[in-house]
Amino acid sequence: MIYDKENAFIFDKDVSTTPDVITNGMGGNAGDELFLAAKFASPLTAAAVITLKTADSAALDSAATLCTLTIPVGAQKGFIRVPYGAKKFYGISVTGPTSGKCTIALTLDSELE
Repeated sequence: MIYDKENAFIFDKDVSTTPDVITNGMGGNAGDELFLAAKFASPLTAAAVITLKTADSAALDSAATLCTLTIPVGAQKGFIRVPYGAKKFYGISVTGPTSGKCTIALTLDSELE
């Protein structure tokens, strides 16, 4: 597993934290396949729905949805392959859980440990 804070929307913080926006250089797709991966510190009591968005501005104005990751009640982690279509910035929205530590990041493989 390769991930770092620069590729994390939320890095070992409460899920209610405002997610960071990730810069994607001049835009475009990664040379290597990317995954949106999420890991929660404890089993979820409400399903988590994480939507990955991309836009040409950091404010994510007119953002397009790239994919949606759903992690069911009782689970702690999940991942989904990021499809092509990336612009200059990535952002996420999270619905479901209202508290609990988690890490949500873009990774080069599907296991977030």
